Amino acid sequence: MSSSTEVPNAWPLRSISDSEVAVFLHVSEKEARKRRPILAKQLADPVWVAQTLDALPAASLAALGLVLEGGGQRAEAVLVRLVHERFGMSRVDFEAAMREAVQRLLVIPLRTSWGELRLAVVEPAAALIAPLLAGLDLLALSSADFAPAESTTRNPRIFVALCAAVPHHEIRLTSVGDIHRGSIKRLARQVGVDEVSVAALLETGLHVGVLLRQGEGVRLDLAMLAEAAKGRYPRYAPLGVLAAQLGDAVVASEAAARLLERSLTAQHTSLAGDTLGHLPGFVTGTANGVAACTWRPPGGTAAGHVTPSFEVFLPPESPLLDVAHVGACSEWERLDRAFVARITKPSIARAVAAGARAEQILAWLAAASRHPIPQNVEAAIRDWAGTMVSATIATGHVIVVEPGAAPRAAAALSRLAAREIAPGVFVVDGDERMREITGALGRAGIHHRGTSGDDGSADAALREATAANAPAAAVPAPLPAAMRLRARVAAWRRGEPFEGVRDDFLDKARAAQPAVPIAAPSPTPQGGLERWATEHYPRLLRDPAMFGRIMSLARLFSASELESLLDECDTFSDLVTGLAMASVKRTRPVSSAQPSEAVRRSTIASTRSPPTIPVRRPALLWQREELRERLQRAARRGDALALQLADRVRYVEISQVIRRGTIWMVLGEDLAIDVDVALRLDEIQAIAALPDDFEIESITADDDDLDDDDLDDDDLDDDDLDGQSTPRKPWRPAPGQTAPAGHRPCPCGSGVRYRNCCREVVTA
Repeated sequence: MSSSTEVPNAWPLRSISDSEVAVFLHVSEKEARKRRPILAKQLADPVWVAQTLDALPAASLAALGLVLEGGGQRAEAVLVRLVHERFGMSRVDFEAAMREAVQRLLVIPLRTSWGELRLAVVEPAAALIAPLLAGLDLLALSSADFAPAESTTRNPRIFVALCAAVPHHEIRLTSVGDIHRGSIKRLARQVGVDEVSVAALLETGLHVGVLLRQGEGVRLDLAMLAEAAKGRYPRYAPLGVLAAQLGDAVVASEAAARLLERSLTAQHTSLAGDTLGHLPGFVTGTANGVAACTWRPPGGTAAGHVTPSFEVFLPPESPLLDVAHVGACSEWERLDRAFVARITKPSIARAVAAGARAEQILAWLAAASRHPIPQNVEAAIRDWAGTMVSATIATGHVIVVEPGAAPRAAAALSRLAAREIAPGVFVVDGDERMREITGALGRAGIHHRGTSGDDGSADAALREATAANAPAAAVPAPLPAAMRLRARVAAWRRGEPFEGVRDDFLDKARAAQPAVPIAAPSPTPQGGLERWATEHYPRLLRDPAMFGRIMSLARLFSASELESLLDECDTFSDLVTGLAMASVKRTRPVSSAQPSEAVRRSTIASTRSPPTIPVRRPALLWQREELRERLQRAARRGDALALQLADRVRYVEISQVIRRGTIWMVLGEDLAIDVDVALRLDEIQAIAALPDDFEIESITADDDDLDDDDLDDDDLDDDDLDGQSTPRKPWRPAPGQTAPAGHRPCPCGSGVRYRNCCREVVTA
C-alpha cells in the first residue's frame, strides 16, 4: 500500500447479509439483525477498534497485518505460506488466529466464483486498523546483539564526499542516461576509491535526488546533499517512510526492504539491497546472524583543520554536513580514514558559480575546523571569489517574479529542481510540464500571468492543476498504539513475555484441539498469481485494475499450467509477454467446475465473490516503464530479444535505447536480415528473451548458405540461368496461375516449390 490508510480491497459492512453476520458471530439471524447498527458504530469508532486490537492475540495481529499488506484482501493459500515464512505458524495456527478476528467482524472469509477462499478486512474498520498495523512485520530484534558492519568504501562518508566532488569533475552521461565509464575512472583515480564503489555511490545519488541529470552531464544539488547529510531525503519519500517506521529499533533488512518496496510510487526507482548502508542515517549490520538495519541521526564533532598551505583535514568524527560543505569548495586529494582536500582557485570559482559567496565559504570552513582559518587562506578566498565573473546559460522554462516573492517561489519550485539565475528569475528544465509549474506556483499563491482571477474557467483549471500536482503528505511518526502492538508481536515472536505476560494463545489452542491433517485446497490461478506478485512484483497487488487485467489472461490456464509459466518469469515484463504469447495459442472459456477441497469450518466459509474495484490509475504507463527498463538492461549487455510488433516478430540484438524528443527509440541489428533497425518503443507490444542455443537459421531460409555443390540440376530452371534471382520465400500459386521462374512446383502436388517441400524425400 502506498499509504497506511489506503485499503482499496476492503469489504464494506453493508455487503454482508444478516445471515452471514449470524454465522460469523455465532448468533441467531434475528440477533444479528438487531446488532447491525451497534456493529456499524463500533467498526467506525477508533477507540473501540484500538481496544479490540489490543485484546487480540499476537498471532491474530500478525495474520491481520498480512491481509492489510495485500491491500485489504488476500488468498488464504498465500496467507498460509506467508505466516509460516515470517512468523513460523502452521495452517492450524493460522485458522485459530483468524477465527478470533472473524468473531469480532474485523475480517471475513470470501468464496470466489472459481472456488478460492480469500480473507478481506471489513470497512469502515479497515481504515482505522491500517495505521495501527502498518509496518507490523518490522519486528524489533535485540539491540544488544546488533553489530554494525560498515564498508570501507561504500559508507555514508564516502557517499557524501563523492557527491560533493561532482562539480569539480566532469561527470558525463551516455546516450541512455547512465554515468559514463570514463568519468567514473577519472574520479576513482582522483580520490583513491575503486571504480565499482564509485559507480554504485553515484547511482545511489541519482536515485535519491542528490544528483540530477542535466543535459549530457550530472550536476549536484547542494541543498539536497545537505539534507541527506542530516538523514533526510525530500526527493525520495519512501526513505522517510522507512525512517519513521524504524525509529530506534533494530529490524531485519528483509522486512525493511519489503516496507521500502511497498512505499514506492511510479516516480521512484527501486534501490538495490545494499543501498541502505550507503545512506546517512541508516546503519546496517547483523543481529544473531540475521542481516539487520536501524536508523540513527547522523552526528559528529567539528574537528577539522585548515592549514596555511590550503589543505583541509577532516578526521572520521567530523559531521557529514562539514564533509558536504568542504567538498563543495575544495578538491579531494584522498578519501581515506581522514579526508584530505585542497582549496584551489578553480574550486572556489566553481563554488561561486554554484551560488556561494566568499563569506559563506569561509563560514563553511570555520564550522568544520576547530582552529581559526589562516589569514593567507582567508585573504586568498576573498580575492578569488571577488574576481570571479560568472555567466549563466540556461534553457527551459523561465519564471520571473517580484524580488520580494523570490523566497516563496524558490520554496514552491524546489520539487522541480529550479535554479535561481538572478533575483526573482528561476529556470526549470524544459522536460517539466507547464501544468506542473503552474500548479506548484499556485499552491504558493503565485498566479501565472495568463490566468485571470475573474475568469471562473481559468480558476477551475488552476485548481485542477494544483490538486493533480499536490505533494505527498508528510509521513507521520508511528502512533504509540501502533508501536505497542508491534512490540507485543515482536515479543511473541521471540517467545518472551510482554509487560510481564506471555502470549500463550496458540499453546492453548493446540492443547484444546490437536492438529488434524487438513487437505490443502486445490491451487487456483489467482492464488498462483498472488504468490508470484508477492515475491517478484508487489506493485501488482496494490493496483487492482492491473491485477484484474492480468488475471483475465491467467484464467485461460489451469493452475498447474500457470504455475509452470510463472516459474519462468522473473520480471513483470516477462509475465506480460509470457501470458500474451501463450494466450494466443489457446482461447478456452473458464471452467465452471468448482475445485474440490476439504470441508472448512463454518467461521471461515462464505459464498461471496470478490469486489469489483474501480480503475485507479492506468496500467499501461507502468508496463511501458518496465519494458523500457528491461530493454535498457538488454542494451547494456548486448542481448538479443524477440520483439512482438503489431504485425510480426523481429529478432533484434539491442545496442541502444535512446530518447529523441518525446519518443523513445530502440536501436539494434535485425538478426534475420542483418541490417540495423530503429523501432519506436510504443510500437513494441511485448518482448521475450531468446534461449542460449537459439539459431536464427532455424526460423529463416537463407539461400546464400547453400554451396554450388549442394545444388541439384532439378533445383534450377532455365530461367534462373538468365541472371534472375530465385525468390527465397515459399510460394503457392493460385488456381490457374502459372508459376513464375524459379518456382518449380513439387511433384507431390502440394503446389509449393520443390526445394521447400519434398527436396530430401526419396519418394519425390
